[in-house]
Amino acid sequence: MDAFKGLLGSHTNYLAHVALNNCVDYFDLIAEQKAKNQDQTLDRYKRLRYFLNAMESMNNVPEYFFHEFKSDLGWKDGEMGNILGEIRAKHPVLRDIEQITNAYKHSVRRSANDFHAKDLQSPTLEFLADSEGGAKVTFSFDSIEDEDMMGEAFRFWHAYHQDPDRNTLVPECKT
Repeated sequence: MDAFKGLLGSHTNYLAHVALNNCVDYFDLIAEQKAKNQDQTLDRYKRLRYFLNAMESMNNVPEYFFHEFKSDLGWKDGEMGNILGEIRAKHPVLRDIEQITNAYKHSVRRSANDFHAKDLQSPTLEFLADSEGGAKVTFSFDSIEDEDMMGEAFRFWHAYHQDPDRNTLVPECKT
């Protein structure tokens, strides 16, 4: 029974009590900040932090799944990277999540074509001088936050949570 496995004891418990809740926290923060018209740099930093936290936790679900079912499915630990790659290839939104979280997690990636952490944000410094010798310096910050991707990933995992058929995640060649 999953309830006795605890928060981290199964992929479905992790999904229900960590990953999906982190997404809800992000969506709630977005709604709160929009309602209060909060869009300063520190507000944007907080949004990015919540976004990355939700993305990271959703990215972890396939690994929890792998370890939970590897014995039943005859998978070996050395196959984990390939199996996770096949799961993510089967569901492209999971591949998108992985790209963002790997950039965030590793700062600089091996391949120049991959996202790097710095690619997830766009800080800018603007210096404006007027003809009277006055100057104004402004700092702004944008990030890769993608509410559409977050929504798609949330909908995928929420639907899976409602009907956790492991064949949804098992790669085609491994069923």
